[in-house]
Amino acid sequence: MFFLLDHDVDAGVASVLRRRGHRCITASQAGLATADDDQVSVFADNHNAILLTHDKEAISRRRKNTFGRHVLLACIDTEAVTVVTQQLDVIIEMIDTRDAIVLRVSKDGVYPYPNRWS
Repeated sequence: MFFLLDHDVDAGVASVLRRRGHRCITASQAGLATADDDQVSVFADNHNAILLTHDKEAISRRRKNTFGRHVLLACIDTEAVTVVTQQLDVIIEMIDTRDAIVLRVSKDGVYPYPNRWS
């Protein structure tokens, strides 16, 4: 799978994903260093990437207008590597269920948000 890390995600998460055989780049590596949240989301969707972020506001917008595959890392930055390591298999399993999905991931589990088209 192809993952895109938002500006706020610890680069150590990329190492975890790559060690598990996934392609992963950061927003900066994708040329999105100054891009806003919506531009990063569109880039991820256009490139069939799964966007990982800590940004609750951006996720709130994706829940209202769900497109692509988005993952909210609901943990503090320093826990992201551990949380992704522990939950990666479940994340992938749930991501594979839909073309458009928003997940909340924490040390307690992985939960899909229902689509809320408005």
